[in-house]
Amino acid sequence: MAIGALALVSSMIVFNKMGSPLFMISLSAVICVGAPFNGRRRGVRAVSIVAIGVITTLVYPILYVQLLTALNPGVAALLTLRNLLVIMVLGWSLLKLLSLVRSAKLAVPESAADVPILAVGGVSPN
Repeated sequence: MAIGALALVSSMIVFNKMGSPLFMISLSAVICVGAPFNGRRRGVRAVSIVAIGVITTLVYPILYVQLLTALNPGVAALLTLRNLLVIMVLGWSLLKLLSLVRSAKLAVPESAADVPILAVGGVSPN
């Protein structure tokens, strides 16, 4: 479930162009919630989320004036690196979701006749 939340939050950041520090905090919240379930396997993701947070904190409160007034290429490169890290997190989470779906091997009925009809109020429609 944490992988799905990570995919959802990172896709909202990437596709809605929400790059403010408030939205980057959402990524860290998902990692913190999922950490007890996966332990050390979340190490790379956690480090990338910390890097995203550090770069965002460097740019917006500290270096934002240099970006706004002088269009400093170093600050623009930091933002580009941060955005690439968010895209990397999105790609990883989507690949992980895809592998989870494939490994689940859900049984899909071949025809509508195989689908059970749910009764409303305990009364069978047949």
